[in-house]
Amino acid sequence: MEMIGGILYSTGPFHQILHECLYLSYFIVAITALLESHSRLPLDTWRTALAVALLLEGILFNAHANMQEGYEKIEHQLMSLCSISNGLVALYSVRNPKDIFAYVSTFGLMVVQGLWFYVIAFTYKGLVLTMHTVTPAFSIVCMGVWAVATGASAWGRDKDTESSLERQEYKKVMSDIDISSRGGEDGII
Repeated sequence: MEMIGGILYSTGPFHQILHECLYLSYFIVAITALLESHSRLPLDTWRTALAVALLLEGILFNAHANMQEGYEKIEHQLMSLCSISNGLVALYSVRNPKDIFAYVSTFGLMVVQGLWFYVIAFTYKGLVLTMHTVTPAFSIVCMGVWAVATGASAWGRDKDTESSLERQEYKKVMSDIDISSRGGEDGII
């Protein structure tokens, strides 16, 4: 679409090359996910591709931020920071597949990115943010996502799982150690 718009408005097909690079990187992620879902690629290949796309997005947004001035520069720098952070967290989650916190953090950062895109879109030709209000607005977006994720985790958590199961396992191991140190169940060696 960006290429067609560039041709129609006589600005050239690569007038919005930054946007085109973003679209292409996420298109590759989608194709990778599709191939992985049909067992054509190894497990977690699509998440690795997602991490690379997020890191690329961070680099592109940083370059784009350097073309901006005032609050728009800060908006784009914050988006770059969010993308790079999310890319690193996604890579970490691929490397540590049992770390549920990394999975949830990747999802939460994606939501922050999406909401921040809306803020940037609304401030482009409408809602006005100043140099003093951009970072607090970003903080509010982050805190909102954090609050919802924490609330959902607390609401959906089964009290008999996770830490309480670990505690029960610990008690069992400790009682087994105690029994064996006394010479068996009846205390006779």
